Amino acid sequence: MLELKNFPDEVNDEVGDPELQFRFVVDYQLDDLNLSWATRYIDRVVTYDVSIDDGSPEDLSPGYISSVTTHDLTASYHFSDNIMLNGGVRNLFDTLAPGYTANAIYDLIERRAFIGIKIRM
Repeated sequence: MLELKNFPDEVNDEVGDPELQFRFVVDYQLDDLNLSWATRYIDRVVTYDVSIDDGSPEDLSPGYISSVTTHDLTASYHFSDNIMLNGGVRNLFDTLAPGYTANAIYDLIERRAFIGIKIRM
């Protein structure tokens, strides 16, 4: 059995968790065209060295991953009741979390585009 003692995450429950995060979305529709802009903000997070010994100097003066803001742009067009084309760009400005992090809360894939068509038979 592995016993962890005197670690900061047992005290404040916020290791790696931002105090604030939000998503703001604006949609616009003009006839058969739909446009959407989404902004996501993740507040800075604390990082601790949670090694199995009795702690480290990083626990007394922790480091931080800075806040991150990403933007997504999507569009769709309805050619008819049966045909719709959509596409967009995720992480439009190619913003990465500063420093090394493998936490899934961040956009780890960088900028990417997509396109699709939906046809109803």
